[in-house]
Amino acid sequence: MKKLAFLLLLLGSLGIAATAQKPKSTIRFRLSDGTPLLLTINGRDYQKTGRSITVSDLPGKRQSVMVYRFRPYADGRGGKAEQLYAGTIKLERGKTYEAVVDVDRRKLRLKQVVSIAPDELPFDPRRDQTINNHTAAPAVAAEEAVSPELQQLKAAMDKQTEDGKKLYEAKKYTTSNNYSTRDVKMIASWFFFDDTRLVFVKLAYPKVQDPKAYQEIAEAFTMEKNKQEFSSFLSGK
Repeated sequence: MKKLAFLLLLLGSLGIAATAQKPKSTIRFRLSDGTPLLLTINGRDYQKTGRSITVSDLPGKRQSVMVYRFRPYADGRGGKAEQLYAGTIKLERGKTYEAVVDVDRRKLRLKQVVSIAPDELPFDPRRDQTINNHTAAPAVAAEEAVSPELQQLKAAMDKQTEDGKKLYEAKKYTTSNNYSTRDVKMIASWFFFDDTRLVFVKLAYPKVQDPKAYQEIAEAFTMEKNKQEFSSFLSGK
C-alpha cells in the first residue's frame, strides 16, 4: 500500500514538473501602419504603449487577443484606444511569431518566424518623435511626397491581403518604371513582413538609379537579422 502511494505521488510530481516545463510561445504584435498600440491577451492588459509589443510568456495553444490603436492627446495627458482586432489565435508551443494587424481591414496576420528582435521598428521622426511621453506628433500625409505612379502602386498593394500578392504588384512596378533608393524604401514599408521586404529590395537593386545610397534601406527592416542579411547582400555586390 505504501509502495502504491509512493508511486502515485511520484507520478503526480512528474506530471507537475512536465506541465511546468512546457515551452511557452513568443509573439511580437504591431500595426500595419506602425502607429502605437495597446494589447490585451486572455484578459490581461499589458501596461505598455509602443510601436511594437513583444510577449514572451504565452502558455497553451489558443490565445484570446484584443489589439487597440493608441491615439495620444496633444496635451500629453493620456489618450484614447480604438479597438482594431478581437479574436482567438492558435499557436504551437515554444514557437516564435510575428503578428501584424491590418488597420484598414482590421484583420490579424500571424506568421511563424525563427527569431525576433523586440522593439526594432524603424524610427520615423515624423511619427514617433513624441510617442514615449504620449504627446501627439504633427500629422504628415504620407502621400504628400509620393509621386502619382507610387500612389497608384500603393493603392494596388493596399488592396491585397497577402504579402505575396503585394510583392507581385511591386515587381510589376519596378519592371516598367525608373526608381530611386527612396522609392524602394517607401515601397518596402508597404509590406506586412520583413522577409518579403528583403526579397523585394534584393530584386529591386539592379535597376535602382542611385545604388550608392541603397544602404539607407536597412532602416526599413524590423528585425536585426534581416538588416544584417541586407548588409551582407550589399557587400557582395
